[in-house]
Amino acid sequence: DINPLNYKNVILYSEYVALYEGIDLVAIFDEVESFENQIKEALFRSNDERTLSKLTHCVLILSQLLDTSLNSKDYEFFVKNENFCEVGSLKTALQSLGEKYKVPFETYTDFQVLEQAIPSAKKFYQLASQRNRILLQNTIKRMKEENTHIAALITGGFHSEGISKLMDEEKLSYLVVMPKFDE
Repeated sequence: DINPLNYKNVILYSEYVALYEGIDLVAIFDEVESFENQIKEALFRSNDERTLSKLTHCVLILSQLLDTSLNSKDYEFFVKNENFCEVGSLKTALQSLGEKYKVPFETYTDFQVLEQAIPSAKKFYQLASQRNRILLQNTIKRMKEENTHIAALITGGFHSEGISKLMDEEKLSYLVVMPKFDE
């Protein structure tokens, strides 16, 4: 016989928690990136600025490629823009912009070392992408062998997005659980 209206803040807090838990944390990062890109596009004053922005993105992706911290979305960008993100293309574009805007193109980067290291890193991510399908196939096979309809597949961040897309394609129900990071 307790009147819940006397506890408005508890009700408001429970509504907040329900809303928060309903957020698709994977999709929200895509939305933020899309929003950032729209803002950048509105602020660009020239194609050179667009090119420099894309070059900056490529450099970040190459850095993540080499230290194996690339997520699957950035890997897809790299695959689609591989010619533009190739070390020789980056060097040429940066040199061209440097000359045009009278910014000296001096580098402390050994581009030859990068060109030698990137093929191995690319191979690593090609294999990681192929593992997505194999991980899912093996999980489904095991579920059928054990006659179960529920399973947990624990992966790292790179595989989560790729496997989620594969499960969408197969029209499988799934839930992605992500840790919450704080102090």
